[in-house]
Amino acid sequence: MARTTQVRTYTVREGLLDEWAQRWKAEILPLRLEWGFAIGGAWVDREHNQFVWLISYEGPETFAERNAMYWDSPARKSMDLDPAVEGRGTPAGRPCDAAVQLRHHTRRRAPAYRPGTVPSPACG
Repeated sequence: MARTTQVRTYTVREGLLDEWAQRWKAEILPLRLEWGFAIGGAWVDREHNQFVWLISYEGPETFAERNAMYWDSPARKSMDLDPAVEGRGTPAGRPCDAAVQLRHHTRRRAPAYRPGTVPSPACG
């Protein structure tokens, strides 16, 4: 299959951006890597309260098929961290989510940027 890359932009509720980024790095990132996805970078845009990241997959399944497998995995289901579900996302039950807006832009080839050229990486 061809490599597919998505630019994902999550608008996070005010005051929860740092918490979202920390949980993404600690929980979502390792599981995505385990499922064979590549992460091209992740950034926080404080001015717009957004979390932006690049995710790619190139393997025997399509991106959509592999993504569905990831979401159906017991490890992902047990996280209680869904950017699209209001009222979920933190152990305390406060929404650390992007219920307001999720945008995924899909490309069928590698991103047209040079690593290290985007300022303020949030997550290593």
